[in-house]
Amino acid sequence: MARRTHVYEYHRKHGNLVEYAGFDLPVWFEGIIPECRRVRNSCGIFDVSHMGRVLVEGKGTESFLNELTTNDVSKLAVGRG
Repeated sequence: MARRTHVYEYHRKHGNLVEYAGFDLPVWFEGIIPECRRVRNSCGIFDVSHMGRVLVEGKGTESFLNELTTNDVSKLAVGRG
């Protein structure tokens, strides 16, 4: 079974999913032409959350991550976020 990003439910509902790099990811939503036009005339977002992992450990880790991100890391399970 492929892994899922944090926006999987949105992708599943709106996109055409394929397995890529061990994840279920969308290859397109509306189609190539309308998506290219939208990006050229407005804005686009590309989810790259599947591309990397960062391991942070040691004294002050929680405090450091709370300063670095907008998430309250004290509410996250180990290995999540």
